[in-house]
Amino acid sequence: MTTSVPTTTQTKMTAVFKSNDSSNKLCFVDNDGSGWGNTGTTGQATKYTPSAAAFQLATWVAYVANNASSTLYVCYSPFSRSGQRQWSGSISTGQASSSGPSLAVFNNKLFVAFNSSVGASDVLVCSSADGTNWSPNVVAAPKGLYRPALAVFQDKLWLAYLYQANNGGTGALVIYSSTDGVSWTKANQPANLAVSGGSWESPSLTVYNGTLYMALCGGSGASLSNGNQNVYSKVMVSSSANGANWSVPVDTGQTSSEAPTIGVLDNKLYVSYVAANASNTLLCTTSSNGTTWSGANGMAGNTSPNPPGLATLTATSGAVFPSYHLLSIVYAPPGTSGGYGFFSTVNYGSSSTTGTAASTSKSFSTGKSVDIDASAVGFSQGLSFDYTKTNTTESTTTVNKSSSFSIQVQGPPTDGINHDFDQYWLWLNPQLNVNIDTAGNIQWALAVDGVSMKIQYVTAGQLRGTQTIPPVLKKILNDAGLTSDRYASLLQTNPFSAVGTGAVDPLTIDSKRYVALPQSFPYQPPVVADGTVSLSQYGCQSSIEQTTTQTASVDYSCGYTSGVGIEGLFSASLSTSGKFTWTSQTSTSNTSGTSEAASLTIGGPAFGWPGGEQLQVYWDRIYKSFLFVLLPAS
Repeated sequence: MTTSVPTTTQTKMTAVFKSNDSSNKLCFVDNDGSGWGNTGTTGQATKYTPSAAAFQLATWVAYVANNASSTLYVCYSPFSRSGQRQWSGSISTGQASSSGPSLAVFNNKLFVAFNSSVGASDVLVCSSADGTNWSPNVVAAPKGLYRPALAVFQDKLWLAYLYQANNGGTGALVIYSSTDGVSWTKANQPANLAVSGGSWESPSLTVYNGTLYMALCGGSGASLSNGNQNVYSKVMVSSSANGANWSVPVDTGQTSSEAPTIGVLDNKLYVSYVAANASNTLLCTTSSNGTTWSGANGMAGNTSPNPPGLATLTATSGAVFPSYHLLSIVYAPPGTSGGYGFFSTVNYGSSSTTGTAASTSKSFSTGKSVDIDASAVGFSQGLSFDYTKTNTTESTTTVNKSSSFSIQVQGPPTDGINHDFDQYWLWLNPQLNVNIDTAGNIQWALAVDGVSMKIQYVTAGQLRGTQTIPPVLKKILNDAGLTSDRYASLLQTNPFSAVGTGAVDPLTIDSKRYVALPQSFPYQPPVVADGTVSLSQYGCQSSIEQTTTQTASVDYSCGYTSGVGIEGLFSASLSTSGKFTWTSQTSTSNTSGTSEAASLTIGGPAFGWPGGEQLQVYWDRIYKSFLFVLLPAS
């Protein structure tokens, strides 16, 4: 049974702007379609007009440092179901700019256009696949003046900017385009947008209903060359069906002291601008057709000397229910038939956090961003296993055994190692709370489907068919979706599952996953035929060093069900339809000096045992458990 979780879709426009005082703080205000509100600051300051874009389920902002370096930075605020804003620190693009930048998302990358801070102020462009690591810049167009504009239209990246005349004065409005963001071609110098006696202020671009729109405002003395219409301080909008040919601009009826910006929210065009008076009030006007425009509307009383950057993020939130999640593999200790009722055991108690770091990235198509929901919380109270977030820039999270919960595994009543008794500890009611944007990028967080975690274990022998699965357990597994056709996927997470009672050559053990402990233990039979076996107790301990660079992982797949309303978006994001893939991997959250421990009780084999008499213990770095291997007698 799965919990009924509502599916909701949120669309929010964010305006980012410079504060109207000497601090030049980078500020924001949101609009969910019902009006502007939730004003705040990002923690940064900016010299010029910032720009914003929705990228990988976050609102990203590009801005120029409020100091002499003019460094071009970005920061971001990840989507939150609650609507609360959390902003990252400053991330350097490695560039510097002499004016405000412009952001756009193209071919699954974040692009930023800006004017060079040295020389002829060429318009430069660089890009990033993750917002953190940025490419070198390329020259997109020559001699930029003021802030350029970027937009994606008809599978191209479009650039609009003011060309700086040779005498240093203002020049023409020019359009460039690119199919890859690297090689740029001049598309046009639109005749309908030519002005005389002055120039436009910085243009701004957006796409609405299959048409490319540009917001403009004339500078002092500017008039349209075609018709000699005075455009000074007028907020105007032009449109294009192909990016090269533009309409005569439409007067919105508003005036501004600065260049406007344009965006889209709830099937309307929004043009934001600064009032043409000393108040510097931020205002906006809207239109559903690009021709008829509303009156001026305030933006929650915010003020700024420059227009805001606009970005709109749409995300759908709901729940997905994977059939199960493999929490850990607990390897069987050596068995004994000579101990007269005494059996070997391994006990994972309070000093152990056996479990694994889990990733879902391989479930989803290449090019999709997969991250942990930064606003999610872990769970632990009263549960056998704890869920904790790892670094939120990674798509992994950790589920570990609670310190108050113990797992004790007894060795089989036969001599030697029998991997048929290895235990697969399963969580049968995991829930993924997911957020998906219109590009198919994913945020996820683990939750419990129901009141408490349903934990069961099954042995390798039961999965292989060499041991019988009790009918009650069989029904529990089937009801959870772990049917026999899924057994092979689980078994391959344990490279020893097919060995059974066979010998394991230590030289074949994967050293990236299994680390030999610097201690071994005797596994000896009685010295006489009627003697009793020694029963010895030991402590196994593995120190974990953060400095290790070796990684290991295993994948397994399972079925899933989706909450109503999110199944289409979720299915479209998967790399293989109907297949959900978990990746268990070495955890990156361990810190130097920490250790894992388990208590081991070893009973020896029967008199006459011909096998090895030395037990080597290995640490499984993926599932944080101990593997036992009998060394060859020779």
